[in-house]
Amino acid sequence: EDDPTNDTQQNARQQQQLQQQLSKLEDKRSTKRSLASQIFQQIIQLQQQKAELLEELRQLDDQIDAIEGDLQLTSTQTQTQNEEVWATQDAIRMSMSSGVVLGDPNVNHTLP
Repeated sequence: EDDPTNDTQQNARQQQQLQQQLSKLEDKRSTKRSLASQIFQQIIQLQQQKAELLEELRQLDDQIDAIEGDLQLTSTQTQTQNEEVWATQDAIRMSMSSGVVLGDPNVNHTLP
């Protein structure tokens, strides 16, 4: 009824199949570990790049702030110069309407 030779052969085939399955699973595990390691390295690189980009952004923000400060200063200086020019133009207009010529040494140039 039971053939020990047949059982032995069947056991040998099953053991071989299990060994092949185990080998495939070990290969998959090795591949997954390799991929995980590569992904981890890429994450580290991306974090470094992010830090570098954030530093560049901070430097650009500082440069923008400095330029905006310069523009504000230039605008203030321009406004002051414009006001001086307008005051001079007003003085010239007033002197022309009163008949006083600026620069005439015989005329008192103080405005009322």
